[in-house]
Amino acid sequence: MGIYPITATDQDAIDTIKILNLNTPKLKGLRGKVIAGLIYQDRSEREFIPIQDAQRLLTTYEHYNLDNTRGYLPEFLSAIIYLLRLLSGK
Repeated sequence: MGIYPITATDQDAIDTIKILNLNTPKLKGLRGKVIAGLIYQDRSEREFIPIQDAQRLLTTYEHYNLDNTRGYLPEFLSAIIYLLRLLSGK
């Protein structure tokens, strides 16, 4: 089980985000920068990383998820893994 993107119709998720104040401009920007830094190979964010790179990163982050000695938040790892799976075709 992991964390997956929500839809505009997922009212429980929308309410939780609002209650926890997780949708501030600052947090939105930080999340976006982290994800962009992983999945794009250029600063203009027009070219995704090659499939082989996505597969390598996926293996790495799946390992981090199993052996979380680096202190990553499980929810954050799940979101990254989800996106890398999309990019790698897995």
